Amino acid sequence: MGDFQKAKTACEVEPDIYHLQSCMPLVYEKLGQHEAAKAALAIAMEAQKDYSSYQYAQIYAQWGEPQKAIDWLQRGIKILDPGVESMKVDPFLDPLRGEPRFQAMMQALKFPP
Repeated sequence: MGDFQKAKTACEVEPDIYHLQSCMPLVYEKLGQHEAAKAALAIAMEAQKDYSSYQYAQIYAQWGEPQKAIDWLQRGIKILDPGVESMKVDPFLDPLRGEPRFQAMMQALKFPP
C-alpha cells in the first residue's frame, strides 16, 4: 500500500523465517537501503539456496532487474518450485509481463485463460 516503514515492521515481527527472508530484501530496497537489501537477499540465498527461486524472481522483478528475475523463474520451473503456479496472477511479477522471455515461459506453461 506504499507504507514501507509499516511493511518493514510487519516483516520484522513475522515469526516465519522463510517469509522474513523474502520480505526484507523487498522492504529495504523500497526504503532506499540498497546495501541492506542486497545483504538481506544474500542471507536468504545462503539459507534457502535454489528452493526459494520463485521468491528471488519476485525480488529481482521488484528491484527492476527483469533478466535476473526471469533467470530465477526458469530455475523455479526446473526444480518445480510451487510458487510458479502463481506466475500468471502475481502482482510482484507485473514488471516482467512485457518481457519476451517471460511471455514465452507463460506460453510454455500453458496456463488456462
